[in-house]
Amino acid sequence: MKTIYLSDYLEPFFLVRLSNQKKCSVNTIQSYSTALQLLIDFAGRKLKKKPFQLLLEDITAQMVSDFLDYLEEKRNASIRTRNIRMAAIKSFFSYLNAILPEYSGLIRQVLAIPYKRAIRKLIAFLSDEEASALLATPDQNTALGKRDYTLILTLIQTGCRLRELIELKWGNIRLGEGGCIDFMGKGRKERRIPISKQLNRALQLWSKEIDSMSSDIVFPTIHGTRMSPDVIQYLIKKHVKLAIKKCPSLGEKTISPHVFRHTAAMRMLARGIDIHSIALWLGHETPETTYIYLSMDIPRLEKILKKMPMIKTKMLRYKATDPVIKFLKEIIEKME
Repeated sequence: MKTIYLSDYLEPFFLVRLSNQKKCSVNTIQSYSTALQLLIDFAGRKLKKKPFQLLLEDITAQMVSDFLDYLEEKRNASIRTRNIRMAAIKSFFSYLNAILPEYSGLIRQVLAIPYKRAIRKLIAFLSDEEASALLATPDQNTALGKRDYTLILTLIQTGCRLRELIELKWGNIRLGEGGCIDFMGKGRKERRIPISKQLNRALQLWSKEIDSMSSDIVFPTIHGTRMSPDVIQYLIKKHVKLAIKKCPSLGEKTISPHVFRHTAAMRMLARGIDIHSIALWLGHETPETTYIYLSMDIPRLEKILKKMPMIKTKMLRYKATDPVIKFLKEIIEKME
């Protein structure tokens, strides 16, 4: 077999396969690029080679497995991040598998590496009281206050993804009668979300404040540039800190921008909206992704509990036979 340098296939993978053929989003391409950079850097250091010297046969299944473990153990990456990196590597190797059949044995071993299963934690979301307290903190008499209020309200009412919010332009918004927002979701899938009178009014006031044009970003920084995820996280944290004074329960939650997406879903679920409609609203690929919210709908689960018949059985209290245990048991009973 001929010598195959890994670097020879990176450019066609990104420029032809991902950009032209699959029409992947900028976010996906950036994510894949980061994953392969980390893998190549790891393999290069381990094999004492420069990146351009790495061969395809250097990236074995064992090398990839060691890399994934390194991400978790040394870089403190979450299982979710590990799986995202694995998805990028598998995409690259699937591309190689189609054009390098002579290396199919090595490639298939990499593709056979399983994703790691993670414990699914209960989701965090805001109650109506917490959402109201948070929205009351921005000073709407100032330009930044108007921006922050409208930004948080948009997150809560539309349930948009953080990246969708960051890239949102005024040309994607229709205000007034029949107001709506067009979001570009994952996989370049567009969806149109109607907006409430409250959000419609807030966006109108914010639009006039900054004298917006259709090509302008809706929520820019003070310098007029696009916000980064860190900047949005910072401003949310700032307002949460203020809102805690009036609503202490906010201090018991870790509130990220994604929590507002969960909040939108739970608000709809609490008002009787079916799970399929919520999936369409949020832009989920399948309703299965939305089922996680059902596990958090306590009123719904309590109704299920009430409908379940009681099992007829007789419960007997524990009686201690040992004198020491009996003595200690009697002390507890006397104190009750």
